[in-house]
Amino acid sequence: MALFAELQTEIGALIDGMPTEFNTHDFIKTFAQAHQRAYIEALYDYKDNARPFNALHQQIGKMLKQEFSEKLTHIRDGNSPDIFGNEGQCAVWQQL
Repeated sequence: MALFAELQTEIGALIDGMPTEFNTHDFIKTFAQAHQRAYIEALYDYKDNARPFNALHQQIGKMLKQEFSEKLTHIRDGNSPDIFGNEGQCAVWQQL
């Protein structure tokens, strides 16, 4: 996602500010609040998807795994409420 590539430094800083252990849902909430315009622009890319939030959030999880492996390790999957309060499974990360 080109938009997230442009925000590499900001995303890295957000990761640094997260607890030692956090999940993807927590990161998405933090990112969406800190970078509202970027989040909306990224979400707009999925406007034709039946589940645009889900599609974007999957991409954010992949981005964390692929682009920030020097900062994070995936330690397990766990249940957590998403941005709508719906319980769902997501990755749990540990900072290195």
